[in-house]
Amino acid sequence: MAEARVIAVALDSNALAGEIDPVAEGLDLLTSLDLSFNDISEVRDLSGLTSLQQLNLSGNRLEFGTLEALDAALSANLNYADQQEVLESVRRLLEAGNTFTIDRTVTGDNNVYRWFRDDNATEDSGPTIELSIESPADEGTYHVEVTNPGFPDLVLTSAPVIVRVSSLERDQAALLVLYDSAGGAQWTNGVNWTIQDDISLWDGVTLENNRVVTLELPNRNVTGFVPDDLTDIGGLVSVDLSGNNINRLPDLSSLSNLQSLDVSDNELDFDDLEVNMGITNFTYSDQAPFGPQNVEVKVPRGDDYELRILIGGEANEYQWSFVGEVESGVVEGAKGKKYRINDIRYENQGAYQLTVENPNVPGLVLTSYAQTVLATVDLGFEPLYRDFDNVLSLLTTGQATLMKIIAPNQPFDTLNVASLGTTGLDFTEVVTGDYLIGLRSDTLIIRGSNVGDTIQFLPTYFGDSFLWEDADTLQVRESIEGDSIIMQQRPRELTEADGDGEVSLTVESLLAELQNQNRGAKVQARRVVKRAGCSLRRRRRATGGRVENDEFELVAYKETDDQGRVTFNNLPAGTYRLTIEYPGIPMDPDSFIEFDVNEGGMEQESLTLEATVAEEGIAVELVEALGIYRRYFRNLSVYPNPVTDYLHVAYDELKVKTVVMELYDMQGQRRLSKPLERRYQGQELLDLIDLPNGMYLLRMLDTDRKQNIVTFRVLVRKP
Repeated sequence: MAEARVIAVALDSNALAGEIDPVAEGLDLLTSLDLSFNDISEVRDLSGLTSLQQLNLSGNRLEFGTLEALDAALSANLNYADQQEVLESVRRLLEAGNTFTIDRTVTGDNNVYRWFRDDNATEDSGPTIELSIESPADEGTYHVEVTNPGFPDLVLTSAPVIVRVSSLERDQAALLVLYDSAGGAQWTNGVNWTIQDDISLWDGVTLENNRVVTLELPNRNVTGFVPDDLTDIGGLVSVDLSGNNINRLPDLSSLSNLQSLDVSDNELDFDDLEVNMGITNFTYSDQAPFGPQNVEVKVPRGDDYELRILIGGEANEYQWSFVGEVESGVVEGAKGKKYRINDIRYENQGAYQLTVENPNVPGLVLTSYAQTVLATVDLGFEPLYRDFDNVLSLLTTGQATLMKIIAPNQPFDTLNVASLGTTGLDFTEVVTGDYLIGLRSDTLIIRGSNVGDTIQFLPTYFGDSFLWEDADTLQVRESIEGDSIIMQQRPRELTEADGDGEVSLTVESLLAELQNQNRGAKVQARRVVKRAGCSLRRRRRATGGRVENDEFELVAYKETDDQGRVTFNNLPAGTYRLTIEYPGIPMDPDSFIEFDVNEGGMEQESLTLEATVAEEGIAVELVEALGIYRRYFRNLSVYPNPVTDYLHVAYDELKVKTVVMELYDMQGQRRLSKPLERRYQGQELLDLIDLPNGMYLLRMLDTDRKQNIVTFRVLVRKP
């Protein structure tokens, strides 16, 4: 079988630059080569490509000398028009009385030159012209157009030569270009350049001998780039542009008088700094992170992904690092400007950063913004329920919530909500990690024509639990298919025949929440909690009467309304345990979560509870029993909560004079005690500045009757 050989290569618009040598082993049969629209300035000998028939070099930076050599060596059809600008751009600042020779020589035989000044044709010819500089009137931008009779379809245009003449007017013009290119309209601290004609009065500008010598614009919100025009201010001695948002800096080393340059705390990279390292007293550390911000890429598990962040510099040294959920640190061997993540998965997903150093710019380390790469999988489950014959059937109506575990004692992050269907439950493109899955179905299932047979479900978590703390953590590392979730049934509705106890509950949250996602700002305030799942379980005495063996049986489940309130009616006598579902925040073990209804000869039938959700846990307090609170106070309030320094206790009326307020920590140690004055419109101020962060109990006590009136749970949280 004959060996396969390459006969055509196309590398058009592929960012090739500089010199190129396409002759390589295995290309001797090449018939077509397309290198158009790159940045190639030289092509080496192609005489070895004896089979070449088509060569496309248009859109590069080739001069006539290169094209003549190729045309002589090849019999191929050569496509060469058009070319980009040739030669390098030049900018010169001259003093009046000097002469300056401009050389725009282009390689090739029999070239014809046509000169232009400010895009207007002149009478000059040949590759060079000599200028006599007498005044600012001799300024101009010069270029040549070059033709060659051997290539009649091509006109080469040179990059410009910009000639400026030093003067105060030139200084002023250069500063105005800086103003326009660097966001001058948004500069701070009184910059008045566009409203004051006299440059000597401009903020941040100092003149000596009728020339600008210093430019001081630190921390002025200078943004964008510093233009090349700044090199037109030949008298500059000192420049301070520190503490801004500048992202490009030209080569200022041509300013022979410049003795001090400060561009620290900007957004520059090494190619901006390398060219300026010869300047005396050059200050450049530190610089802001580079690269795109807020990058998050989701990749199917097992695929590869290449990271690449562009940064300028000729001698850069690279190192990638990684912050993941399993491990973090330097990525061994990742020392290039790009890095390929092989087989993306849970262990190597996370935030990648590129750190860059440059020996030509010592003392500076540039770090990129993190790029987050995440592995994704698909999840499929069977949501089931038991019918009246105890047979498992597929649940087809309801919703499922995928919640990610962020950190201990932190609310779970709801990532996705999916509707149940006839094919079960599916989540697609789930990022690998640790999750809780909860199902909700408020629909009653009716068996046949017997409308009395109904089933109502509790919200159920994977692992077949109605309590999130008892649910299984789903460790998603690969795709999951076929696992089941069996819905838990709600207890029957209580009736008047069961009892006459009543418990009212209000649930509020003190958790900080994001106010502005873009800035990451958080706001912390007391807010009601809607649709919080609240369950009551009643103590069932164990055989033999041993309390430690008692069990709690679920007797009621309800959810809070839009005001964060819920009421349980028709409760039979007994000892109850209250559980509030706020996935990620556990019940506070030191909180009051068990209470009696009609137990031990007590008369109360109605209790009022208050629950507070905080990072320390969900705390529950008995607010009122038998109207005790109302016999003492009218409109008692305690604020702010959380508190950082001073706690206010205010009331419209206190009806007795034997009330004392006492503050206890959660270990039962009393931290302060203070009597309350019997009066109207009372207010007390408690100094909590010296207390450490944590939860405290503020109790109002009747010292005469030795009776607790009401207890408030107070959270001390200092910044």
